[in-house]
Amino acid sequence: MQRIVIVLLMIGAALTTSCKKIAEERAAANNPFPESSPLHTPFDHFLRRMATDPRFDEFRKQIGTDGEATAAGIQLTGYGYRRLDPARLETRAVLMNAMLTNMDEASCAHVTRATPNDHQNNSRIVFQALEKLPPEQIDEWFNLSFEAAIAQLTQQPEINLSQEQIDDTIAVWLQSLPEDQINRVQTILNDLASADDADICWVARTMYASTLKLDEPQRRTMSQILVLE
Repeated sequence: MQRIVIVLLMIGAALTTSCKKIAEERAAANNPFPESSPLHTPFDHFLRRMATDPRFDEFRKQIGTDGEATAAGIQLTGYGYRRLDPARLETRAVLMNAMLTNMDEASCAHVTRATPNDHQNNSRIVFQALEKLPPEQIDEWFNLSFEAAIAQLTQQPEINLSQEQIDDTIAVWLQSLPEDQINRVQTILNDLASADDADICWVARTMYASTLKLDEPQRRTMSQILVLE
């Protein structure tokens, strides 16, 4: 009897592994990056993790095709960043700073203006910049994306900053800038609707680069503020 149980467990484990492998391969088939791209392998790992993590089971049932599930999963990450641990948002700020530096002004401005609902264009631009980063930073970006998707899916608590914390941190951040930059930042932020791509991009790059130079806890709080709408 004991041997039968062991055999049944072995068969069950083999079937589970087989189903998992099928799910992984179906997900991997939706990888839009060619094997020559530095994003191909990291994105493949990202897709396979999403395809086999049981926390995505119900989510996948609500989506149509595998391709739609991939797009929806990417969109999920956009909403999930505000649910990440503050330390991970500092990591995101480091990566965003590197990517903004690698973008042209039009792309940089588009990403800065974009909302999570604009995930397709936003993702395309981010991926183009991401390709230019070192492999370890590419891997870290997809790790963050997966964590953000899980955080959104499981409804982890969102960033909870008081208005006083936000105002005080922004004040410290502004004072950390040279005087001419303070004036330019305030002028642009006071009339974002009429700001051109060059100004929007300059503000975004300035915000991320200068945030990383702040001391704690302002650096961490500012990294949180940067993902708030």
